[in-house]
Amino acid sequence: MQSGNRLFLLSGYKRSDIHEQKLGQTRFLAGDEFSLPDFHTSLMGTKLVNSTSRKNVNRWWTEISNRASWKKVLGTRKNA
Repeated sequence: MQSGNRLFLLSGYKRSDIHEQKLGQTRFLAGDEFSLPDFHTSLMGTKLVNSTSRKNVNRWWTEISNRASWKKVLGTRKNA
């Protein structure tokens, strides 16, 4: 693995820890309504949700990934 990739993975784990803590306090990343930080972070979705130990991140991902708009984006990406 290249050193840049290792750095990205390590920073990803740290980000997941920060998201876990924040999502323990609020429904979404910037408060109680879906917003730009949620959209941006959801693009990394499955990379964040790689551990059952992050219950708040998993709850958030389940809610985000079940949104009609998210499913529409996925359908658009599959057809591209």
